[in-house]
Amino acid sequence: MKHFYAIVLILLLALLTGCGKNNTSQKSDNKKENETSTPTPTVNPDNGNKGNGKTYTPAEIEAAIARVIGDGYNATVDVPMDEMYSCALADADFSKIDSYVAKLTLVPSVQQDQIVIATAKDAAYAEELVKLYNKEYERATMYAKQYPMEPHKLVRARIYKVGNTVMYIIAGRSPEEGMDDTACINLAEAEYKKIDDLIKELYGYLPENLLVESEPDESGEPAAAMNSGDIPYDDGEIPFDDDLDVPGETGDKPSFQGC
Repeated sequence: MKHFYAIVLILLLALLTGCGKNNTSQKSDNKKENETSTPTPTVNPDNGNKGNGKTYTPAEIEAAIARVIGDGYNATVDVPMDEMYSCALADADFSKIDSYVAKLTLVPSVQQDQIVIATAKDAAYAEELVKLYNKEYERATMYAKQYPMEPHKLVRARIYKVGNTVMYIIAGRSPEEGMDDTACINLAEAEYKKIDDLIKELYGYLPENLLVESEPDESGEPAAAMNSGDIPYDDGEIPFDDDLDVPGETGDKPSFQGC
């Protein structure tokens, strides 16, 4: 009988030892599984912002902007390579760019809408693109001093950089005839909010606007932020065509309307 109890005791000990090993093994497997399933946060390299880690081609970003603006989207004309001088990629080194999209409006002499988005091959040239875009913005504001078209849209331009992708954005619906200054400002703000909300949706955060504001004029306003209404010009500042009516002897000077 003693031998019988001894055998039973040995079997019970063996069984308990096996269960302990299984529990330990199961806990170890569960720990490994939990460690594997915990996602590593994706940190965007720009300014330490936490992004969602997604990337988009310049063409995809431009198409998304066109979609949110809708029927009022004016930058619909692709800029051919031999006409790059007319946009923000005028002085770009295309050997340092992976992909890009460059679009202007049908009537660039009347509307300054421009979408230029490029992905540089490295971070250094992405910084160079920011400089080139600001150079284009400076040119646009100088042009607006003579021909003030939609200044409220121009002064709210965006230059965003996400990774090596840099965006130059002047876009939105144009004001309707008869809109006063306040209505034009509200329209511009609403259109750029659509764009900002889109960029935030794409990347999970809104990048810093890297636009360098133009120097203020004597009134303290940025160069392009002129009020709607008559804008006087100095003699000889505006070139005249033969078909253009020349001001009379009253000393009137040509003026342009814009909001």
